[in-house]
Amino acid sequence: MRQRPRRPWHPLWDGQAPCPHAEDNAAGEASSGNPVAASGDLLQGHIVSPAPTTERLQSIQRMVADQLGDALPPDFSANVLQSIPVQAGGLYPISDVWYIDPGLDTPDRLRIHIAQFAREIAAEADLDGCIDDRPDGIGFACRGQAPSPAGRAVLALLACLAGQSLAELGLDNGQLALDLPALLHGQGQSHDATCLSDTAVVKLFRLLRLARRLLDLEASTTASGT
Repeated sequence: MRQRPRRPWHPLWDGQAPCPHAEDNAAGEASSGNPVAASGDLLQGHIVSPAPTTERLQSIQRMVADQLGDALPPDFSANVLQSIPVQAGGLYPISDVWYIDPGLDTPDRLRIHIAQFAREIAAEADLDGCIDDRPDGIGFACRGQAPSPAGRAVLALLACLAGQSLAELGLDNGQLALDLPALLHGQGQSHDATCLSDTAVVKLFRLLRLARRLLDLEASTTASGT
């Protein structure tokens, strides 16, 4: 039986060139220091919780895939070094939702990026002027009132993420519950909210990732008493 040549595999990437890191380029870090150490740091930075496996099990999976002519099972280590294939433009372009470069991994830097992503998401409803930078919290706060139902949903979502009271912005918790499904995936009981673009959703994922890391860093600082 003819065997297919082995190649890197990803469900969202089929033979195209991998995306480079646009945000705080990790590849540049690898070339300026120890490439092996940098690759190891990049790999560890993508592990949320380890998935136990063995080299023998992976070898069997590859052999079965070869014999059946199926796509090879994903090689996590190789795919990480190629980056998660997603890209979104902006002041801080995104090509990897999860990885946080060491140069970004400080509370002040994280807040700057979080606030910018919030501003760019709000810009879809022409509300970027309603986002203020903050030196505390997750880095931003919302102000003003949305002039349109679509803008109301976006502003309410961002205000909730910033930990604000919706009443302060003239928004309603019950309406947010109706608007949120339409805002995030395009369906729901609300006929007013407009679905976020794919670019805005990628930025929302990145915002959440950075916010979680920011809160982890501050919790560690508080626990250590420094």
